[in-house]
Amino acid sequence: MNITDTSFLNGLTSQQAALQLAHDGGNALDVAQRRSVWTRLWAMLMEPMFALLVLAASLYLVLGDLTEGLTLFVFVLAVLALTFYQEGKSEAAIDALRQLSQPFAQVMRDGQRTSVPSREVVVGDVFSSLRATVLPPTPGCCTRTNCKWMSLC
Repeated sequence: MNITDTSFLNGLTSQQAALQLAHDGGNALDVAQRRSVWTRLWAMLMEPMFALLVLAASLYLVLGDLTEGLTLFVFVLAVLALTFYQEGKSEAAIDALRQLSQPFAQVMRDGQRTSVPSREVVVGDVFSSLRATVLPPTPGCCTRTNCKWMSLC
């Protein structure tokens, strides 16, 4: 494509970009879905240490030491609840960090240089950057035939 071509300098229109985004989907890697409450709970119940502690508490109860057995059960349930709570908070924090660390790309849209989230970069976008700008990864978006680049240096 010739650099003096006005359609190259103007980039896509917002409408073209929206249609391309709807057609091809977002420019992002698939992120693992959050585990459900039941999946998290089941994973904790299948931990060998948890099973060992429940077995020990059950053994206390069978042998007739009610106080020791119930005390161990209470503490095991307390640790289970705290672990469950902390895992939920950790997953929420990781999701929040993913949102904060989302890279942006400078593209030409409607003839103007615009900053868009990298997941909204579509085939046909004209990248616009200054020297030493790190570009977001765009798998399949940039090939010899369809990658357009305009440096503002």
